[in-house]
Amino acid sequence: MLSTSERALEIDPTYADAWCKKGVALDELKRYEEAIACYDHALGINPNDAKAWNNKGNALAELKRYEEAFACFDHALEIDPNDAVAWYNKGRPLDNLKRYEEAIACDDRALAIDANYAHAWGNKGRVLSELKRYEEAITCFDRALAIDPNYTYAWNLKGNALRGLTRYDEVIACYDRTLNIDPGYAYAWNNKGITLDKLKRYEEALTCCDRALEINPTFALAWFNKGLVLDDLRRCEEAIGCYDRALGIDANDAMTWNNKGASLDKLKRYEEAMKCYDRALGINPDYAKAWGNKGRALSGLKRYEKANACCDGALEIDPFDADALWNKSFALSGLKRYEEAIACYDRALEINPDDAIAWNNKGDALHMLKRYEEAIACCDRALEINSDDADPWINKGGALFILGRSKEAIACYDRALEIDRNRTSAWNSKGLALDELGRYEEAIACYDRALEINPKSELAREKRNAAQQMCNQLKAAKKPTNP
Repeated sequence: MLSTSERALEIDPTYADAWCKKGVALDELKRYEEAIACYDHALGINPNDAKAWNNKGNALAELKRYEEAFACFDHALEIDPNDAVAWYNKGRPLDNLKRYEEAIACDDRALAIDANYAHAWGNKGRVLSELKRYEEAITCFDRALAIDPNYTYAWNLKGNALRGLTRYDEVIACYDRTLNIDPGYAYAWNNKGITLDKLKRYEEALTCCDRALEINPTFALAWFNKGLVLDDLRRCEEAIGCYDRALGIDANDAMTWNNKGASLDKLKRYEEAMKCYDRALGINPDYAKAWGNKGRALSGLKRYEKANACCDGALEIDPFDADALWNKSFALSGLKRYEEAIACYDRALEINPDDAIAWNNKGDALHMLKRYEEAIACCDRALEINSDDADPWINKGGALFILGRSKEAIACYDRALEIDRNRTSAWNSKGLALDELGRYEEAIACYDRALEINPKSELAREKRNAAQQMCNQLKAAKKPTNP
């Protein structure tokens, strides 16, 4: 189209339609400034060309020059108030500016003019999804798809809305429908990956993220989501690598800095994590999650007062941030303010009753107050939610051990070690329980395993020596004496 328009303009430089078509061709090449110059030429020849005003508005919106774009759409609508396309185009940048109700009003005007305008139904559904009005959004996407069953944008966004309602089987069906129509739709691969991650189908999720990245290696969101999946698999180093790739594409994404910090946190690289949280907060000072996570990293460094202050900052921004509440609880436990910590865990669990970590940590605080039966109940609740987490098994075992129920404690430690064979604390704790039962040789084997994992474990070394002495004494006592 570009060469055709240029030949037409060589013949007649006053041919307004050719200027407009040249602008459209430049738009498709993402050469928006040049496209705007073409539309200006067209409008200089014919100021009442509604299409030129509309197209110029689109190009300005792509450059995020929204106020100028609105002025162009308004010019187009003054010339032709029944231009459904101009109403639709005006609605899109309003969505980007989070002026959602105004965006919906524009889509409604477009649909009043043309009820079969699939793109307007699609855009209205997108805006309703942003407002978390998912059922209404799905109705809009269904209207769009009734008009155009191959409208991949609507299938993809319908999947997103269904994900908001946690209807995951239907979500995946929508993404699969999108990909049947267009296997190169990177956003649908990415979104399918997010959903599979929610379903804990991590390897499939990784495959989807990789497909998205094969299609578009500079797709920052796909790198981010691959990092999320790897983090869920506890492959934190690889997750950090993905976040770094995402940040190489967009260094101003606060969420990516936050998540990189969280992965570093899990590796106990707290100082590096803090730098990431600070970068996130430099981009968005009102990012509650980053304040809460910074608090968690400070707790890891045993700087509990500062940690508590960061969590309070998070809760000022979002009083219902359950993660910030349990991070605050962790800081309060570090300060030995256990009753206050428990109160925070209770608030967090009111917001999210299925937070296994909060249940486990509440059990920890109860343990410190010697309320062992209550601690066990909390660990049991955590394990109902996620039986594949070693921590509640270890904590439950600790409470059972103190209550003198060593055999039950050992069963808990064994479950923890089925999940994580390299957990030093579980080997040491199992050794202590075996000691209590007089099974010293088995206890020594546990301490030996702990020392293989962590040769610096003083507890394992000390208890191993004590158990060995007991073994030696028992053997000596069993030796027959000479008459």
